[in-house]
Amino acid sequence: MYKSKQKEETPQQQDFPIACESCLGDSPYMTMTKEEFGKECKICTRPFNVFRWKPGRGTRFKSTEICKMCAQVKNVCQVCIHDLEFGLPVQVRDAALASFSGQQTAVTEKGIEYQAAMNQKMLDNGEISYDNFQPTEVIKQLARTAPYHKKNQPHVCTFFLKGNCNRGDACPYSHSAEQHTDPELAHQDIRDRYNGINDPVAERMLKRAQYPPKPPLDKSITTLFLGDLDFEKVKEEDIKAHLFPYGTLKKLKIVTAQNCAFATFNTRQEAETAISQLYSKFNINENDIRLNWSKANKGKPKVMSNNNNSNNSNIASTETTTTETPNTAAETTTTTTEATETSNNTDKTPAPPKPAGVKNFPTFKFNAVPPPSKTNTNTTKPVYSSMDPSSYGGKYAS
Repeated sequence: MYKSKQKEETPQQQDFPIACESCLGDSPYMTMTKEEFGKECKICTRPFNVFRWKPGRGTRFKSTEICKMCAQVKNVCQVCIHDLEFGLPVQVRDAALASFSGQQTAVTEKGIEYQAAMNQKMLDNGEISYDNFQPTEVIKQLARTAPYHKKNQPHVCTFFLKGNCNRGDACPYSHSAEQHTDPELAHQDIRDRYNGINDPVAERMLKRAQYPPKPPLDKSITTLFLGDLDFEKVKEEDIKAHLFPYGTLKKLKIVTAQNCAFATFNTRQEAETAISQLYSKFNINENDIRLNWSKANKGKPKVMSNNNNSNNSNIASTETTTTETPNTAAETTTTTTEATETSNNTDKTPAPPKPAGVKNFPTFKFNAVPPPSKTNTNTTKPVYSSMDPSSYGGKYAS
């Protein structure tokens, strides 16, 4: 955690922003710009040094939103206003910490200035520190153990959604229609996030921690996901013994590399009973286990073979087939046409389907073979598609 005592900082730390690992990005090479007193803090309205950088390739630029003093008071990141130790919103952290005592927020300009002066005084005296807080079971369950770089993705280009963006690859915004922004999350007050009130992200996380997840619509899913397993403390027999009272285990798959497991029950009712009774209470040998529903396994798509040799060798079998898939039927039609052309030694090709509303649809032939010439048989002339008498263009000169 970032220490809140400013006297222990080095000159290099004082010139560097207080940012979490998620906002800094995963790239080891980064160019950061500094603008002295670039804008005022959105909490205390004091001017401060603004830092701006790009976390990595394909991300949007990040910049500090609050001053360093306000970040030290709450022990939060200057960019995303999330806790530096747990990676959670302030409202979730304050609601989960057992020994937290909230403070009143100032509203008027005089009150904001007075509160900022008092915070600066407490920082100088070393009276503000979050090192002594003990996390509860809720904050252990919701805490992020790894950086979350997905929040650094660029926003969706509104011109692209309307079909009017002409920047192409040079557009700094995302051109993905799948990325969707919740209207409730698009408009957030940074002061409410800092003070831990009326934060929609925090409210969703708290609801998810109190109640078990909704069962999937697919009734065939009877598998539960067990995460955050410590296999030095928990054995396979221990998991089976704790899940046995809720139903019959059909299969238990242990994934040691990912520190997780998948428990499959015999019926759907047994799986729902187990997750409703053990959610946020599943503990084996002082190891808190995270429970959730497992996702349905999607089969690998079948790869269709386009080998011409195999198609030519199976002409007889494909002609006698009556029930086929659309792709197989198309290949059979092509193979049958090739066999007919070879047997009849003709240059005619099947005419394409005639679109609606067109009386005469022209047919074009490529690499047409001209009729044999009676004279000058020893000389060879170039052959073009326009030289075919049956096609459009000039006739072949004999």
